[in-house]
Amino acid sequence: MKTGPQQTVEVRHIASGNPDILFLRISGVLDKASKEGFLSEIRKHLNVSAKRVILEASDLAYLSPSGIEALDSLPRVSIGRWAEIHVVNLTEPCEWQIRRYGINHKIVFQDDKTSAGGSVFSAPVQVYAENELIQYVKEEKIPRGYACVSIRNPDEEMPAEIAGYFEHICELKFYDAYDIGHLGPEQKIKRIPESGDIQLVMDFFAKLKDTVPGFIVHCWHGHSRSPAVALGLLYLMFHDENKAKSELHRIRPAARPHMLMVKFFDTILGSDLLPRAREIRSEALERIKREIDGLDEA
Repeated sequence: MKTGPQQTVEVRHIASGNPDILFLRISGVLDKASKEGFLSEIRKHLNVSAKRVILEASDLAYLSPSGIEALDSLPRVSIGRWAEIHVVNLTEPCEWQIRRYGINHKIVFQDDKTSAGGSVFSAPVQVYAENELIQYVKEEKIPRGYACVSIRNPDEEMPAEIAGYFEHICELKFYDAYDIGHLGPEQKIKRIPESGDIQLVMDFFAKLKDTVPGFIVHCWHGHSRSPAVALGLLYLMFHDENKAKSELHRIRPAARPHMLMVKFFDTILGSDLLPRAREIRSEALERIKREIDGLDEA
């Protein structure tokens, strides 16, 4: 829907099986000229009885005082149907405007610069380190409803913060290793990734893909095991290896996917993700090398 010469609002559901969540993406300028059209578009979708609205604003170039009024009107326009309104990936000029003029109603503004990939809402799959995820859960930056693939070592228990927050959890327990022989005597449970672990992830995805807004994947560092699972999930969503690769790079630039896990995805799915995983790892390692060289030069 076009509400002005520079502004376009796209409204769609995150998941066709979850009418409680309404996802909006807005780009261009939200000002006096586009305010009414923006609110009118929202009213058209009130019949979904959404309990949560996610407004993705990474392409919002400018937000005028009238545009802030439009955002401030969302709880009133919704006639109380929406329990939560989240505005994510707000650009700096728009954030400055909100700090200047303020918002009267309870609207949650969220960002996730620390994970180098946009907010948890900017993609259907997000990757975190365990401590990162626990912090976001404590701060309620992740709306309830997301499914979680939780990966940890075999001798570790799931943190209470994660176990109590997500309704749907697929728990995987193995070390970040490629061969049993790589495990030392201190690692009593000799467990590395197996094809059955990947099948569990695929079954988890198949069961929930139409009823949850997205998938959160975490391991200890968010560098190896969880990016491998995320790469497979993205392929299941897009059915395109290159798209899966580019999305993983966008949401987790530091990713270095676990090659054995990716190989299992390829074996089960008949996909060709392994070369893309190699490229991702090579690019990440080259970036690290450049950073180290830069430090040495300094």
